[in-house]
Amino acid sequence: MTAGHICPAVKRDRRLLAQECGRYTAVYTRIARVIPVDISVTNADVMKKKTSEAPQDDLRPHYDFDYAKMKPNRFAGEAKVYKRTPMDQPQVTELLNYFERVRERTMRVVACIPPERVDWTYREGKFTLGDLMRHLASIERWMFAENAQRKASRYPGHGIELADGYDTIVAFMRRMHEESMAIFGALTDGDLEQKCVTPGGAALRIGKWLRLMIEHEIHHRGQIYLYLAMLGIETPPLYGLTEEEVKRRSG
Repeated sequence: MTAGHICPAVKRDRRLLAQECGRYTAVYTRIARVIPVDISVTNADVMKKKTSEAPQDDLRPHYDFDYAKMKPNRFAGEAKVYKRTPMDQPQVTELLNYFERVRERTMRVVACIPPERVDWTYREGKFTLGDLMRHLASIERWMFAENAQRKASRYPGHGIELADGYDTIVAFMRRMHEESMAIFGALTDGDLEQKCVTPGGAALRIGKWLRLMIEHEIHHRGQIYLYLAMLGIETPPLYGLTEEEVKRRSG
């Protein structure tokens, strides 16, 4: 092969390459007519522009906090009592919220008891109104709350030595309930499925036992209603309407 001679295969490759380049050039030209492109702009220019336009701080102005103006968290105290939220322990939350509503209705009727009638009963040897109040308080804390921790019951009874006088008994009920709710609030949904042993020796799921606690309270609240009715003392409707009002509003 003499100097300057080009192999036919190389000529063919060059020709094919020129054809391909021509086609790509034609395509680019058609695109440029639709979308003008400044081919003088390099990647380095684009990156430099993005960097210069980027904000120095990616926090928006409305996220700039002044921590010197922070106010105390009004729920901080509750966090020490309840170790769950509605999202991570929904069964415990639902149960305790229901119990709180039941207790609120119980205390509503307790408020109707005349202080001078707190030791009244319909028959010798039966619960007095004060006994019923003390019983609800002490059994919640010393039986149900202890059992919920898988501990034995320490129920002390309902005697006058626990709290004497209307105001003292109401304070006792509130204190026992607060202590109990702190214990219940530390439970998890998984704990509700564990079994505890009741004073009667039965092995029950904690969740079921606590629901029976609520049923137990409703039973004794009914007794308080009955006692007050026997004394001729007006009591609030349980759910806002009397039986007569419900009948009038029914179809």
